[in-house]
Amino acid sequence: MSQTDERQINAVVESYVLAMSTADQEKLRTAFHASASIIGNFQGAVEWLSVDGYVGEVMGADLAPNNSPNWKILLLDITADA
Repeated sequence: MSQTDERQINAVVESYVLAMSTADQEKLRTAFHASASIIGNFQGAVEWLSVDGYVGEVMGADLAPNNSPNWKILLLDITADA
């Protein structure tokens, strides 16, 4: 992986974290491909959401913004092209 690839990935992750922390709908959308599915486990149930569905859930959480979240990428492993 090139340093350019690593910087670009880091920038997207940073944008995602900040968008989540401040409930920035537009920046949150830019972190995902338009046809992405967000899959996870929330409160013991599997969720499978579209980008619109996920953004709606985040916006509906009505959490206080955190303008300086504590985060870092510990490991970045790319095993194949998508």
